[in-house]
Amino acid sequence: MISDMTCWCSIDLASATEWRTHTSFWALPICTVRRLKNVSSTAFQLRRQIAHNVYNIRNQHGWTQEEEADKDGLHFRHYQKVEYSLANITLDTISKLSKGLGVEAAELLKK
Repeated sequence: MISDMTCWCSIDLASATEWRTHTSFWALPICTVRRLKNVSSTAFQLRRQIAHNVYNIRNQHGWTQEEEADKDGLHFRHYQKVEYSLANITLDTISKLSKGLGVEAAELLKK
């Protein structure tokens, strides 16, 4: 278990405070942490960027995760995984997110 947590730390906790101070990464189950070891750094960075943008846009509007998930037509738990960079996001999901947030899909990928 320690090696899994070490891997998670090396992947994300070093930069977590820069973009996701509201997330408790230590609360993630070990099975989730193991899965992240197999994700390429580029794919994980894209997930993080989308999560960061979705979170910021949602907060600007003052919506809860549940409200946004309902607007997007996504299950609440899947929406949470998107915001925590854990979901393997499809183009359909990006389309639903952008429609629900009222932005272009490209806005979700911007740095």
